[in-house]
Amino acid sequence: TVGENCVNQLAAGLYSYMFPTDSKAFELRVDDSQLAENEDVKQWLHKTTDIIHYHLIQSNFRQAFFENLKSLVLFGTSCFYSEEGISQVLDFTNFHMASIYVDVNSKWNVDTVFRRIKYNARQAVQEFGKDNLGEKILAAYKDPKKQGETFSFIHAVYPRKEADGKNIDPLTMDYASKYVYEDEKIIVHEGGYAEFPHQVPRFDRDATEKYGRGPMMKELMDIKMLSDMKVVRIKAWEKMCDPPIVLPDDGSVWPLATQPGGVIHMTPGGEPPFWFEFKGDLNKLNEAIEVTTTDIRNGFFLNLFELPELPHPKMTATEVIRRTEQKMRSLTPIIGRLQSELFNPLVHRIIGILLRREAIPPMPQVLAGQEYRVEYLGPLALAMRTLESQGFVRTMEELKLSFGEVERLEYLDNFDIDEVSRSLSRNNGVPETWLKDEGIRDAERQEAARKQQAMEIFFRFIVRAYSITFTGIPSLRLNCPAMTS
Repeated sequence: TVGENCVNQLAAGLYSYMFPTDSKAFELRVDDSQLAENEDVKQWLHKTTDIIHYHLIQSNFRQAFFENLKSLVLFGTSCFYSEEGISQVLDFTNFHMASIYVDVNSKWNVDTVFRRIKYNARQAVQEFGKDNLGEKILAAYKDPKKQGETFSFIHAVYPRKEADGKNIDPLTMDYASKYVYEDEKIIVHEGGYAEFPHQVPRFDRDATEKYGRGPMMKELMDIKMLSDMKVVRIKAWEKMCDPPIVLPDDGSVWPLATQPGGVIHMTPGGEPPFWFEFKGDLNKLNEAIEVTTTDIRNGFFLNLFELPELPHPKMTATEVIRRTEQKMRSLTPIIGRLQSELFNPLVHRIIGILLRREAIPPMPQVLAGQEYRVEYLGPLALAMRTLESQGFVRTMEELKLSFGEVERLEYLDNFDIDEVSRSLSRNNGVPETWLKDEGIRDAERQEAARKQQAMEIFFRFIVRAYSITFTGIPSLRLNCPAMTS
Protein backbone atom coordinates (compact mmCIF):
# COMPACT_ATOMS: atom_id res chain seq x y z
CA THR A 1 0.00 0.00 0.00
CA VAL A 2 2.93 2.39 0.55
CA GLY A 3 3.91 2.11 -3.12
CA GLU A 4 0.35 2.65 -4.33
CA ASN A 5 -0.16 5.60 -1.98
CA CYS A 6 3.11 7.19 -3.15
CA VAL A 7 2.06 6.81 -6.80
CA ASN A 8 -1.29 8.49 -6.13
CA GLN A 9 0.24 11.29 -4.04
CA LEU A 10 2.97 12.12 -6.57
CA ALA A 11 0.47 12.07 -9.44
CA ALA A 12 -1.87 14.34 -7.47
CA GLY A 13 0.99 16.71 -6.62
CA LEU A 14 2.15 16.97 -10.23
CA TYR A 15 -1.46 17.47 -11.31
CA SER A 16 -2.01 20.37 -8.90
CA TYR A 17 1.28 22.03 -9.82
CA MET A 18 0.74 21.72 -13.58
CA PHE A 19 -3.03 22.06 -13.96
CA PRO A 20 -4.49 24.00 -11.00
CA THR A 21 -8.25 23.73 -10.58
CA ASP A 22 -8.78 27.33 -9.43
CA SER A 23 -6.91 29.19 -12.18
CA LYS A 24 -5.58 28.90 -15.72
CA ALA A 25 -2.82 26.40 -16.38
CA PHE A 26 -1.20 28.33 -19.24
CA GLU A 27 -1.39 31.34 -21.55
CA LEU A 28 -0.56 31.58 -25.25
CA ARG A 29 2.14 34.13 -26.00
CA VAL A 30 4.28 35.33 -28.91
CA ASP A 31 7.99 36.15 -28.60
CA ASP A 32 7.94 39.12 -30.98
CA SER A 33 7.74 42.17 -28.67
CA GLN A 34 5.86 44.31 -31.19
CA LEU A 35 3.30 41.60 -31.89
CA ALA A 36 2.96 40.93 -28.17
CA GLU A 37 1.81 44.53 -27.64
CA ASN A 38 -0.60 44.50 -30.60
CA GLU A 39 -4.10 44.77 -29.13
CA ASP A 40 -5.68 42.43 -31.73
CA VAL A 41 -3.00 39.80 -31.09
CA LYS A 42 -3.39 40.10 -27.31
CA GLN A 43 -7.16 39.72 -27.54
CA TRP A 44 -6.91 36.72 -29.89
CA LEU A 45 -4.35 34.93 -27.72
CA HIS A 46 -6.36 35.64 -24.58
CA LYS A 47 -9.65 34.49 -26.11
CA THR A 48 -8.05 31.37 -27.62
CA THR A 49 -6.56 30.50 -24.23
CA ASP A 50 -9.99 30.84 -22.60
CA ILE A 51 -11.62 28.65 -25.28
CA ILE A 52 -8.99 25.92 -24.87
CA HIS A 53 -9.46 25.89 -21.08
CA TYR A 54 -13.24 25.79 -21.49
CA HIS A 55 -13.15 22.74 -23.77
CA LEU A 56 -10.55 21.02 -21.58
CA ILE A 57 -12.79 21.39 -18.54
CA GLN A 58 -15.89 20.27 -20.48
CA SER A 59 -14.10 17.15 -21.73
CA ASN A 60 -12.73 14.12 -19.87
CA PHE A 61 -9.27 15.70 -19.75
CA ARG A 62 -8.91 15.80 -15.97
CA GLN A 63 -9.62 12.09 -15.48
CA ALA A 64 -7.41 10.99 -18.38
CA PHE A 65 -4.59 13.34 -17.34
CA PHE A 66 -4.52 11.98 -13.78
CA GLU A 67 -4.47 8.40 -15.12
CA ASN A 68 -1.63 9.41 -17.42
CA LEU A 69 0.40 10.83 -14.53
CA LYS A 70 -0.06 7.62 -12.52
CA SER A 71 1.15 5.59 -15.51
CA LEU A 72 4.11 7.92 -15.85
CA VAL A 73 5.08 7.48 -12.19
CA LEU A 74 4.63 3.71 -12.37
CA PHE A 75 6.29 2.85 -15.67
CA GLY A 76 8.39 5.94 -16.43
CA THR A 77 6.55 6.32 -19.76
CA SER A 78 2.92 7.04 -20.57
CA CYS A 79 0.81 7.40 -23.69
CA PHE A 80 -1.83 10.15 -23.87
CA TYR A 81 -4.16 10.14 -26.88
CA SER A 82 -6.19 13.15 -28.00
CA GLU A 83 -8.82 13.22 -30.71
CA GLU A 84 -11.94 15.01 -31.85
CA GLY A 85 -14.89 13.82 -29.81
CA ILE A 86 -18.44 12.90 -30.80
CA SER A 87 -20.58 14.17 -27.92
CA GLN A 88 -17.91 16.71 -26.96
CA VAL A 89 -15.35 18.65 -28.98
CA LEU A 90 -12.31 17.01 -27.37
CA ASP A 91 -11.81 13.46 -26.17
CA PHE A 92 -8.77 12.08 -24.32
CA THR A 93 -7.61 8.56 -23.52
CA ASN A 94 -4.74 7.21 -21.45
CA PHE A 95 -3.47 3.95 -22.96
CA HIS A 96 -1.90 1.27 -20.76
CA MET A 97 1.79 0.88 -21.55
CA ALA A 98 1.47 -2.90 -21.82
CA SER A 99 -0.01 -2.42 -25.30
CA ILE A 100 2.25 0.42 -26.47
CA TYR A 101 5.46 0.28 -28.52
CA VAL A 102 7.23 3.49 -29.56
CA ASP A 103 9.97 4.66 -31.86
CA VAL A 104 11.89 7.94 -31.91
CA ASN A 105 13.25 10.30 -34.55
CA SER A 106 16.85 11.49 -34.90
CA LYS A 107 16.31 13.94 -32.00
CA TRP A 108 15.10 11.08 -29.75
CA ASN A 109 11.58 12.48 -29.66
CA VAL A 110 8.76 9.95 -29.95
CA ASP A 111 7.08 10.28 -33.36
CA THR A 112 5.86 6.70 -33.93
CA VAL A 113 3.45 4.64 -31.83
CA PHE A 114 2.26 1.06 -32.32
CA ARG A 115 -0.68 0.00 -30.19
CA ARG A 116 -2.11 -3.53 -29.90
CA ILE A 117 -5.90 -3.66 -29.59
CA LYS A 118 -8.23 -6.63 -29.09
CA TYR A 119 -11.74 -6.59 -30.57
CA ASN A 120 -14.28 -9.37 -30.68
CA ALA A 121 -15.95 -10.09 -34.01
CA ARG A 122 -18.93 -7.83 -33.35
CA GLN A 123 -16.73 -4.91 -32.24
CA ALA A 124 -14.44 -5.34 -35.25
CA VAL A 125 -17.40 -5.11 -37.64
CA GLN A 126 -18.66 -2.00 -35.85
CA GLU A 127 -15.22 -0.37 -36.01
CA PHE A 128 -14.03 -1.28 -39.51
CA GLY A 129 -17.04 -2.63 -41.46
CA LYS A 130 -17.57 -6.09 -42.95
CA ASP A 131 -15.93 -5.28 -46.29
CA ASN A 132 -12.54 -4.56 -44.69
CA LEU A 133 -12.17 -7.59 -42.44
CA GLY A 134 -10.58 -11.00 -43.01
CA GLU A 135 -12.38 -14.30 -43.51
CA LYS A 136 -11.70 -15.58 -40.01
CA ILE A 137 -13.35 -12.56 -38.36
CA LEU A 138 -16.35 -12.67 -40.71
CA ALA A 139 -16.85 -16.36 -40.03
CA ALA A 140 -16.84 -15.69 -36.28
CA TYR A 141 -19.26 -12.78 -36.77
CA LYS A 142 -21.74 -14.99 -38.60
CA ASP A 143 -21.59 -17.66 -35.90
CA PRO A 144 -23.45 -16.43 -32.78
CA LYS A 145 -21.39 -18.78 -30.62
CA LYS A 146 -18.11 -17.20 -31.77
CA GLN A 147 -19.02 -13.50 -31.78
CA GLY A 148 -17.28 -13.10 -28.42
CA GLU A 149 -13.97 -14.46 -29.77
CA THR A 150 -11.27 -11.76 -29.69
CA PHE A 151 -8.87 -10.81 -32.48
CA SER A 152 -5.69 -8.76 -32.30
CA PHE A 153 -5.16 -5.56 -34.29
CA ILE A 154 -2.19 -3.20 -34.52
CA HIS A 155 -2.78 0.55 -34.79
CA ALA A 156 0.29 2.25 -36.27
CA VAL A 157 0.75 6.04 -36.29
CA TYR A 158 3.93 7.42 -37.86
CA PRO A 159 5.17 10.38 -39.96
CA ARG A 160 4.10 10.08 -43.60
CA LYS A 161 6.86 10.61 -46.14
CA GLU A 162 4.45 11.53 -48.92
CA ALA A 163 2.56 14.15 -46.84
CA ASP A 164 1.54 17.21 -48.87
CA GLY A 165 1.41 19.61 -45.92
CA LYS A 166 -2.21 20.63 -46.62
CA ASN A 167 -3.73 18.18 -44.13
CA ILE A 168 -7.01 17.94 -46.03
CA ASP A 169 -6.98 14.41 -47.45
CA PRO A 170 -6.52 11.79 -44.67
CA LEU A 171 -4.32 9.73 -47.03
CA THR A 172 -1.83 12.60 -47.43
CA MET A 173 -1.88 14.10 -43.93
CA ASP A 174 1.34 14.59 -41.98
CA TYR A 175 0.88 11.43 -39.93
CA ALA A 176 -0.33 8.10 -41.29
CA SER A 177 -2.84 5.98 -39.36
CA LYS A 178 -3.16 2.28 -40.23
CA TYR A 179 -5.05 -0.54 -38.53
CA VAL A 180 -3.68 -4.01 -39.32
CA TYR A 181 -5.36 -7.33 -38.53
CA GLU A 182 -2.44 -9.15 -36.96
CA ASP A 183 -3.29 -12.78 -37.87
CA GLU A 184 -3.89 -12.27 -41.58
CA LYS A 185 -1.62 -9.18 -41.83
CA ILE A 186 -4.12 -7.10 -43.82
CA ILE A 187 -4.83 -3.36 -43.51
CA VAL A 188 -8.42 -2.96 -42.37
CA HIS A 189 -8.40 0.85 -42.20
CA GLU A 190 -6.11 3.67 -43.36
CA GLY A 191 -6.35 7.36 -42.55
CA GLY A 192 -4.25 10.16 -41.16
CA TYR A 193 -3.78 12.92 -38.61
CA ALA A 194 -2.82 16.56 -39.14
CA GLU A 195 -0.94 16.49 -35.82
CA PHE A 196 0.64 13.64 -33.90
CA PRO A 197 -2.27 12.38 -31.73
CA HIS A 198 -0.12 10.58 -29.15
CA GLN A 199 1.76 12.46 -26.46
CA VAL A 200 4.38 10.18 -24.92
CA PRO A 201 6.08 11.85 -21.94
CA ARG A 202 8.93 10.12 -20.12
CA PHE A 203 9.55 10.78 -16.43
CA ASP A 204 13.31 10.41 -16.67
CA ARG A 205 15.65 8.78 -19.12
CA ASP A 206 19.30 8.47 -20.02
CA ALA A 207 20.83 9.05 -23.44
CA THR A 208 19.79 6.63 -26.21
CA GLU A 209 16.85 5.30 -24.16
CA LYS A 210 13.48 5.21 -25.91
CA TYR A 211 11.49 4.50 -22.77
CA GLY A 212 11.68 6.40 -19.51
CA ARG A 213 12.25 5.40 -15.92
CA GLY A 214 9.81 6.21 -13.15
CA PRO A 215 10.12 6.40 -9.35
CA MET A 216 8.37 3.04 -8.95
CA MET A 217 11.03 1.33 -11.04
CA LYS A 218 13.76 2.81 -8.83
CA GLU A 219 12.04 2.23 -5.49
CA LEU A 220 10.64 -1.24 -6.20
CA MET A 221 13.35 -3.08 -4.22
CA ASP A 222 12.81 -0.91 -1.15
CA ILE A 223 9.05 -1.40 -1.44
CA LYS A 224 9.50 -5.18 -1.51
CA MET A 225 11.90 -5.01 1.44
CA LEU A 226 9.42 -2.84 3.37
CA SER A 227 6.72 -5.42 2.72
CA ASP A 228 8.94 -8.19 4.11
CA MET A 229 9.75 -6.09 7.18
CA LYS A 230 6.05 -5.53 7.85
CA VAL A 231 5.45 -9.28 7.64
CA VAL A 232 8.17 -9.79 10.28
CA ARG A 233 6.52 -7.13 12.46
CA ILE A 234 3.14 -8.87 12.19
CA LYS A 235 4.77 -12.13 13.26
CA ALA A 236 6.38 -10.31 16.20
CA TRP A 237 3.00 -8.90 17.24
CA GLU A 238 1.49 -12.37 17.07
CA LYS A 239 4.31 -13.81 19.19
CA MET A 240 3.79 -11.05 21.77
CA CYS A 241 -0.01 -11.40 21.88
CA ASP A 242 -0.24 -15.17 21.36
CA PRO A 243 3.21 -16.59 22.15
CA PRO A 244 4.10 -20.29 21.79
CA ILE A 245 3.59 -22.55 24.81
CA VAL A 246 6.52 -24.41 26.36
CA LEU A 247 5.66 -27.63 28.19
CA PRO A 248 7.39 -30.93 29.02
CA ASP A 249 6.62 -34.18 27.23
CA ASP A 250 4.46 -35.27 30.18
CA GLY A 251 2.42 -33.25 32.55
CA SER A 252 -0.52 -31.87 30.51
CA VAL A 253 -3.66 -33.31 29.05
CA TRP A 254 -4.14 -32.60 25.35
CA PRO A 255 -5.58 -30.73 23.61
CA LEU A 256 -4.48 -27.54 25.41
CA ALA A 257 -7.33 -25.05 25.92
CA THR A 258 -5.45 -21.82 24.99
CA GLN A 259 -8.58 -19.82 24.16
CA PRO A 260 -9.71 -17.06 26.57
CA GLY A 261 -11.24 -18.66 29.68
CA GLY A 262 -9.92 -22.08 28.75
CA VAL A 263 -8.91 -24.64 31.40
CA ILE A 264 -5.63 -26.53 30.99
CA HIS A 265 -5.64 -29.94 32.65
CA MET A 266 -2.42 -31.25 34.23
CA THR A 267 -1.42 -34.70 35.39
CA PRO A 268 -0.54 -34.89 39.10
CA GLY A 269 3.08 -33.97 39.72
CA GLY A 270 3.60 -32.70 36.19
CA GLU A 271 5.28 -29.38 35.35
CA PRO A 272 2.88 -26.59 34.32
CA PRO A 273 3.19 -25.14 30.81
CA PHE A 274 4.48 -21.57 30.42
CA TRP A 275 4.46 -19.00 27.63
CA PHE A 276 7.55 -18.51 25.50
CA GLU A 277 8.98 -15.04 26.17
CA PHE A 278 9.47 -12.86 23.07
CA LYS A 279 12.83 -11.05 23.29
CA GLY A 280 12.99 -9.37 19.88
CA ASP A 281 13.51 -5.57 19.76
CA LEU A 282 10.29 -4.32 18.16
CA ASN A 283 11.37 -0.68 18.53
CA LYS A 284 14.38 -1.24 16.30
CA LEU A 285 12.17 -2.93 13.73
CA ASN A 286 9.73 0.00 13.82
CA GLU A 287 12.62 2.43 13.33
CA ALA A 288 13.85 0.44 10.32
CA ILE A 289 10.35 0.46 8.83
CA GLU A 290 10.02 4.21 9.39
CA VAL A 291 13.42 4.95 7.82
CA THR A 292 12.64 2.76 4.80
CA THR A 293 9.21 4.37 4.39
CA THR A 294 10.80 7.83 4.47
CA ASP A 295 13.37 6.78 1.87
CA ILE A 296 10.59 5.50 -0.41
CA ARG A 297 8.55 8.71 0.01
CA ASN A 298 11.61 10.81 -0.79
CA GLY A 299 12.27 8.62 -3.82
CA PHE A 300 8.78 9.61 -5.00
CA PHE A 301 9.63 13.30 -4.30
CA LEU A 302 6.78 13.56 -1.79
CA ASN A 303 8.96 15.55 0.59
CA LEU A 304 8.92 18.35 -2.00
CA PHE A 305 5.15 18.70 -1.64
CA GLU A 306 5.24 19.04 2.15
CA LEU A 307 5.50 22.31 4.07
CA PRO A 308 9.11 23.19 4.93
CA GLU A 309 10.33 22.48 8.45
CA LEU A 310 10.74 25.64 10.51
CA PRO A 311 14.28 25.91 11.95
CA HIS A 312 12.97 28.39 14.53
CA PRO A 313 9.44 29.39 15.61
CA LYS A 314 9.88 33.07 14.65
CA MET A 315 10.52 32.30 10.97
CA THR A 316 8.98 35.02 8.79
CA ALA A 317 6.43 34.41 6.03
CA THR A 318 9.02 35.52 3.45
CA GLU A 319 11.48 32.89 4.68
CA VAL A 320 8.77 30.20 4.52
CA ILE A 321 7.90 31.21 0.95
CA ARG A 322 11.55 31.11 -0.10
CA ARG A 323 12.07 27.66 1.44
CA THR A 324 8.94 26.37 -0.29
CA GLU A 325 10.07 27.75 -3.64
CA GLN A 326 13.50 26.16 -3.21
CA LYS A 327 11.85 22.76 -2.76
CA MET A 328 9.59 23.33 -5.75
CA ARG A 329 12.59 24.09 -7.96
CA SER A 330 13.80 20.53 -7.39
CA LEU A 331 10.85 19.44 -9.55
CA THR A 332 11.99 21.61 -12.47
CA PRO A 333 13.57 18.79 -14.53
CA ILE A 334 10.46 16.64 -14.17
CA ILE A 335 8.02 19.44 -14.97
CA GLY A 336 10.21 20.66 -17.84
CA ARG A 337 10.13 17.25 -19.51
CA LEU A 338 6.37 16.99 -19.01
CA GLN A 339 5.89 20.41 -20.57
CA SER A 340 8.03 19.67 -23.63
CA GLU A 341 6.84 16.10 -24.23
CA LEU A 342 3.21 16.29 -23.10
CA PHE A 343 1.71 19.77 -22.82
CA ASN A 344 3.40 21.60 -25.71
CA PRO A 345 2.42 19.03 -28.38
CA LEU A 346 -0.97 18.55 -26.68
CA VAL A 347 -1.82 22.28 -26.91
CA HIS A 348 -0.70 22.28 -30.56
CA ARG A 349 -2.96 19.30 -31.21
CA ILE A 350 -5.93 20.89 -29.41
CA ILE A 351 -5.59 24.16 -31.35
CA GLY A 352 -5.58 22.16 -34.59
CA ILE A 353 -8.79 20.33 -33.62
CA LEU A 354 -10.54 23.53 -32.50
CA LEU A 355 -9.54 25.37 -35.68
CA ARG A 356 -11.01 22.59 -37.82
CA ARG A 357 -14.19 22.73 -35.72
CA GLU A 358 -14.22 26.53 -36.12
CA ALA A 359 -14.38 26.85 -32.34
CA ILE A 360 -11.58 29.45 -32.34
CA PRO A 361 -11.98 32.94 -33.88
CA PRO A 362 -9.98 33.68 -37.07
CA MET A 363 -6.34 34.44 -36.44
CA PRO A 364 -5.26 38.10 -37.01
CA GLN A 365 -3.42 38.61 -40.27
CA VAL A 366 -0.30 39.87 -38.49
CA LEU A 367 -0.01 36.45 -36.79
CA ALA A 368 -0.03 34.49 -40.05
CA GLY A 369 3.11 32.34 -40.19
CA GLN A 370 4.24 33.44 -36.71
CA GLU A 371 5.19 31.02 -33.95
CA TYR A 372 3.31 31.03 -30.66
CA ARG A 373 4.42 29.48 -27.41
CA VAL A 374 2.80 28.16 -24.27
CA GLU A 375 3.61 29.99 -21.05
CA TYR A 376 2.65 27.98 -18.00
CA LEU A 377 0.89 29.56 -15.02
CA GLY A 378 0.85 26.69 -12.54
CA PRO A 379 2.36 27.19 -9.06
CA LEU A 380 5.67 25.63 -10.06
CA ALA A 381 6.00 27.67 -13.27
CA LEU A 382 5.27 30.86 -11.35
CA ALA A 383 7.80 29.88 -8.69
CA MET A 384 10.43 29.51 -11.38
CA ARG A 385 9.69 32.95 -12.80
CA THR A 386 9.69 34.61 -9.39
CA LEU A 387 13.47 34.19 -9.38
CA GLU A 388 13.63 37.36 -11.51
CA SER A 389 11.16 39.15 -9.23
CA GLN A 390 13.04 38.12 -6.10
CA GLY A 391 16.30 39.31 -7.63
CA PHE A 392 14.86 42.78 -8.21
CA VAL A 393 13.29 42.93 -4.74
CA ARG A 394 16.56 41.89 -3.08
CA THR A 395 18.46 44.46 -5.15
CA MET A 396 16.07 47.21 -4.00
CA GLU A 397 16.46 46.10 -0.37
CA GLU A 398 20.26 46.17 -0.58
CA LEU A 399 20.25 49.58 -2.30
CA LYS A 400 17.94 50.92 0.38
CA LEU A 401 20.27 49.60 3.10
CA SER A 402 23.28 51.12 1.32
CA PHE A 403 21.86 54.56 0.57
CA GLY A 404 19.12 54.83 3.17
CA GLU A 405 15.95 56.87 2.72
CA VAL A 406 16.77 59.63 0.23
CA GLU A 407 14.44 62.23 -1.20
CA ARG A 408 15.00 61.08 -4.75
CA LEU A 409 15.99 57.49 -5.48
CA GLU A 410 18.53 58.29 -8.16
CA TYR A 411 19.67 54.69 -8.40
CA LEU A 412 16.29 53.85 -9.96
CA ASP A 413 17.51 55.63 -13.08
CA ASN A 414 19.51 52.47 -13.80
CA PHE A 415 16.30 50.49 -14.32
CA ASP A 416 13.63 50.54 -16.99
CA ILE A 417 10.79 50.81 -14.48
CA ASP A 418 8.11 50.29 -17.13
CA GLU A 419 9.70 47.01 -18.24
CA VAL A 420 10.26 45.96 -14.62
CA SER A 421 6.61 46.54 -13.72
CA ARG A 422 5.35 44.61 -16.76
CA SER A 423 7.76 41.71 -16.14
CA LEU A 424 6.85 41.54 -12.45
CA SER A 425 3.17 41.41 -13.41
CA ARG A 426 3.75 38.55 -15.85
CA ASN A 427 5.92 36.65 -13.37
CA ASN A 428 3.12 36.86 -10.81
CA GLY A 429 0.56 35.49 -13.26
CA VAL A 430 -1.26 38.73 -14.14
CA PRO A 431 -3.27 38.20 -17.38
CA GLU A 432 -1.78 39.86 -20.43
CA THR A 433 -5.04 41.67 -21.17
CA TRP A 434 -4.77 43.51 -17.85
CA LEU A 435 -1.64 45.30 -19.08
CA LYS A 436 -2.15 48.37 -21.23
CA ASP A 437 -0.76 48.48 -24.73
CA GLU A 438 2.54 50.40 -24.61
CA GLY A 439 1.38 52.73 -27.39
CA ILE A 440 -1.84 53.55 -25.53
CA ARG A 441 0.13 54.05 -22.30
CA ASP A 442 2.59 56.44 -23.96
CA ALA A 443 -0.24 58.36 -25.65
CA GLU A 444 -2.04 58.76 -22.32
CA ARG A 445 1.17 60.00 -20.70
CA GLN A 446 1.69 62.54 -23.47
CA GLU A 447 -1.91 63.73 -23.11
CA ALA A 448 -1.52 64.02 -19.34
CA ALA A 449 1.73 65.96 -19.79
CA ARG A 450 0.05 68.28 -22.32
CA LYS A 451 -2.83 68.96 -19.94
CA GLN A 452 -0.41 69.58 -17.08
CA GLN A 453 1.57 72.02 -19.20
CA ALA A 454 -1.62 73.81 -20.29
CA MET A 455 -2.72 74.05 -16.65
CA GLU A 456 0.62 75.53 -15.61
CA ILE A 457 0.43 78.12 -18.39
CA PHE A 458 -3.13 78.97 -17.33
CA PHE A 459 -2.13 79.46 -13.67
CA ARG A 460 0.86 81.56 -14.66
CA PHE A 461 -1.46 83.76 -16.71
CA ILE A 462 -3.90 84.13 -13.80
CA VAL A 463 -1.14 84.88 -11.32
CA ARG A 464 0.46 87.44 -13.65
CA ALA A 465 -2.92 89.13 -14.11
CA TYR A 466 -3.46 89.33 -10.36
CA SER A 467 0.08 90.55 -9.79
CA ILE A 468 -0.51 93.48 -12.16
CA THR A 469 -3.82 94.38 -10.52
CA PHE A 470 -2.73 93.90 -6.86
CA THR A 471 0.91 94.96 -6.94
CA GLY A 472 0.54 96.53 -3.54
CA ILE A 473 -0.18 93.22 -1.76
CA PRO A 474 3.20 91.53 -0.95
CA SER A 475 1.58 88.54 0.74
CA LEU A 476 -0.08 87.53 -2.51
CA ARG A 477 3.24 87.50 -4.30
CA LEU A 478 4.88 85.54 -1.52
CA ASN A 479 2.15 82.87 -1.42
CA CYS A 480 2.08 82.26 -5.16
CA PRO A 481 5.06 80.09 -6.23
CA ALA A 482 4.24 80.73 -9.88
CA MET A 483 5.05 84.47 -9.43
CA THR A 484 8.66 83.72 -8.62
CA SER A 485 9.17 81.58 -11.73
